[in-house]
Amino acid sequence: DSTLVTAGKDSIKTASPVKDSLAIKSPPVDTVYVDSTMIYVFQRLAEKYIGTDIGDEAQRLASGSAQAANRQLQQQQALLQQQQQQQRLAAQADSLNKKDTVTTAQVDTLTQSQLDEERLKEEIDTWPLIDDVPSVTGEFVYPVEASTSKFEGRIVLRIKIEFDGKVSEVFFLKGSKNTAIDREVEKALLETYFDTLKIEPLKLSGKYFIYNYEVKLPEVYR
Repeated sequence: DSTLVTAGKDSIKTASPVKDSLAIKSPPVDTVYVDSTMIYVFQRLAEKYIGTDIGDEAQRLASGSAQAANRQLQQQQALLQQQQQQQRLAAQADSLNKKDTVTTAQVDTLTQSQLDEERLKEEIDTWPLIDDVPSVTGEFVYPVEASTSKFEGRIVLRIKIEFDGKVSEVFFLKGSKNTAIDREVEKALLETYFDTLKIEPLKLSGKYFIYNYEVKLPEVYR
């Protein structure tokens, strides 16, 4: 009887740790355990269908891992990389556009004189040219303060002629770049009269004309 009781106790003691082991070390829900035969089968499938969903799943099972290959995550990562690449390209293109804008601005600055010439040409083409000798010419006095500039040449103006032939308005399209000289030219023109009988009536109706005024440097200033 004693032996039987002792055996029974030993049996109980032997069974008890097994129950505790099952209670403590129960495998996680997402873990898959396979034997060696199944691992071999899964490895063969993974090799045969490599790069496919079936191959990826077989590889997961062969390794005994519970982490499935998430192809959708891979696709999302690839898409994210593509978007980042596009953003970098867009940033580079924007940078190039800004450089082009700066370059264009520099070209405009360098060719300002050419732009002025183009505007002058457009203004000249807008109004008729009057090259008649005035019937009354205002006196031009070369200013002493401008003698050091030694300016001599053509000044382009837009003038307004009234029906009696008098010049009533003067606009400088291409001046001498000397205030004193331009002031004397304007003063002389405002005292100038043209013979309206020599001007075509249709041209006179518009009243504005392009007029070239020649400034000569006096001999004393040469």
